[in-house]
Amino acid sequence: MFKSRRIVAPLCAGACLLLGLSACSSASNSSPQAGASSTASASASATTPDAADGKLPLGLTEDNKAGDSRPRSKVKDVATGATVNPDGSWTYTASNGTVMTTNADGTWTWKNQKEGTEATLHADGSWDHIMNNEMIHRQVHVNADGTWTMDDRKVGHFETHTDGGWKHTHGTTENTGNADGTAVSKSASGQRQLSRKEWPVVPPAPATVVSEDGVGGESVLPLQPRKGLKPGTKVIYVVPGSEEDLKATAEQEGLLLTDDNKAGTERPRSKHKLKANATVNEDGSWTYSDAKGVTMTVAADGTWTQKDANGNTSALHTDGSWDEYIASRDETVHVKADGGWIWEYKGGAEDLVKGNHKITVNADGSWRNETESFVLYGTAEGKAYQEKPVARELSKKDAPKGIPSAPTVLEPNGPGGGGVVPLKPRTPLKAGQKVSS
Repeated sequence: MFKSRRIVAPLCAGACLLLGLSACSSASNSSPQAGASSTASASASATTPDAADGKLPLGLTEDNKAGDSRPRSKVKDVATGATVNPDGSWTYTASNGTVMTTNADGTWTWKNQKEGTEATLHADGSWDHIMNNEMIHRQVHVNADGTWTMDDRKVGHFETHTDGGWKHTHGTTENTGNADGTAVSKSASGQRQLSRKEWPVVPPAPATVVSEDGVGGESVLPLQPRKGLKPGTKVIYVVPGSEEDLKATAEQEGLLLTDDNKAGTERPRSKHKLKANATVNEDGSWTYSDAKGVTMTVAADGTWTQKDANGNTSALHTDGSWDEYIASRDETVHVKADGGWIWEYKGGAEDLVKGNHKITVNADGSWRNETESFVLYGTAEGKAYQEKPVARELSKKDAPKGIPSAPTVLEPNGPGGGGVVPLKPRTPLKAGQKVSS
């Protein structure tokens, strides 16, 4: 009924760099962790508004486009296979034959002739990724505003537009998403409505070949590809770091607390056949209990508590906060209504790191990651530090990388028979993330 979790967390110098918070326990199996109409093509690189208004497309940051002076690598030695120029630009040949060239402004291109793959990140923040080999024939272009096109020999042509509309054509089938959120599929056999699950998936961004530290020796750090927008998402322009930016980003990423996460509005009723072992009351509240010891109690407002056969428990409260306890590892999670969270783990005999481990993430962007041997923390201003064993400044990438996975609800669609549909656990914030200033 419940999923185990693991959160990837950075440790202090000399320790394992990617050690799960549940300390690499083998029992863990999940990571806690566009200005045209919908008929216009998104293939041309989008332009940004006049810089005088200070606005950028939502999701495009200074780390995705040229303009600001790029930071330099803090690694002293130049990586094998790399040549760094006085202006910080560089070339690098990887062991697999990939050649990457990065300019002083952070833009870059790489190509692997043998594998038939190449990628380019342009000055405006748009990027291209081409794969052309025996296994795959695909070309992806993502505009600076997040709209994108993809041509794939096997699955067809995709394009998204600034108003949230999209189109997917494959053979004689044409799927179209409209700005109002509806979508239809037309083919030789007729026309039908499409569910959200049938909408296109955003193509992944290409890797930058090297790590975030560049190739050392005063090399500039390469720009990072922006994420493409999900089909149905409209392009909006915001001032980076503004309240509007924070809230719009949170909404786009599903981080805002909604009526589906907290009590206060009337819950929908489940109308399918009543599940065995469930009892529904007149007000829609219900209980479930089976011979294995699995139980769930849901109130009329949609809040709930549940327990599985292994003694693991979870609960969702009226304000939208939720808790989970994993008995076998003495692991607890509390996620606040604002998305902040506290994760605590006592450590098991099979784990590489012994003793307690605690991570606290706050909605103002601050965080704290502590064990008996190290303490790291981040401020609301985006700075990161090591407090123990030696005090020193860190970088943002040293923040905990994962989030707790939400508990699996026993009957997410309700038990049937008029029982209310349980509230859904809200998504926790990532360390350093905030929804308002």
